[in-house]
Amino acid sequence: MLKKDIIFKVFDCVRIMRLNGIAIKISRKSDLESITESFNNILQNPVFQTDDKLREFREYLDNNYQNHIFLSNNVNIPRNFKEKIGVYPFEFLQIYRISKAIELMKKTNLVVSEVAFNVGYQNLRTFESGFKAYTGINPLEYKKQVLPKRTESEVSSTENSENDSFPDPRKGLEDIISYYPTIKRAIEYMEKNFSEDISHRDIAKAANMGREPLSNYFHKMTGIKLIREYLNIVRIKEAMKLINQGNKKITDIAFDVGYQDLGTFERNFKKYVKITPHAYKKSLKKN
Repeated sequence: MLKKDIIFKVFDCVRIMRLNGIAIKISRKSDLESITESFNNILQNPVFQTDDKLREFREYLDNNYQNHIFLSNNVNIPRNFKEKIGVYPFEFLQIYRISKAIELMKKTNLVVSEVAFNVGYQNLRTFESGFKAYTGINPLEYKKQVLPKRTESEVSSTENSENDSFPDPRKGLEDIISYYPTIKRAIEYMEKNFSEDISHRDIAKAANMGREPLSNYFHKMTGIKLIREYLNIVRIKEAMKLINQGNKKITDIAFDVGYQDLGTFERNFKKYVKITPHAYKKSLKKN
């Protein structure tokens, strides 16, 4: 079977799935807790411990689900997989990744695009469509409507007290950066020049591509908007480092990381860190 045929098969499977003999029709009224429970029943099926081939398959997924994988090419899938587990192997991979995504959204403050790449999706659109197909709700709505909102104090005390709590902008993009020179040039230019007042045009020139084609290409390949997300994450992460050092005023830090006015810096800082720069600085003193 050709790879493209396998891909089409996956998308056909995700429309309506059968979990342990129970048909779940995808709709916004789906009980997310019941779906999550069904996911867990499949993932924790004891047969993975008793059947050597299934155990090998599960170990392969545990070690490789974050990568771009084609199951038929990389692991020997038992012919009776559907009979023993209740879903097809490609459905199982989707369930596995979506369960990991739900876990990440519950435990971390990663944005949806970062969650997608952390669980093995190569672009944001595929993740969003798969997540919605299996749960009846898109991942952004899941974060907003299902998860309890964290207060500013909770965020500052549990997630933002240390630098490494903020997501690495390159996290999940390693393969894309290594495979696509244009993406690599754009990212390296932003990481090297984030402190300057750089524009789409500047980045496009460094990447050797037109401004609009680069914006569309970057967004399609990574799921991340060029200036508004990647560059801002790089700048805010650096700002957090500078605030941690405690030697500069917030206004000076804003300009040091490339923002041309304090208001824009504060809005973006709160967008990604969930608290203002001043509140973040105060939380460091408390800790």
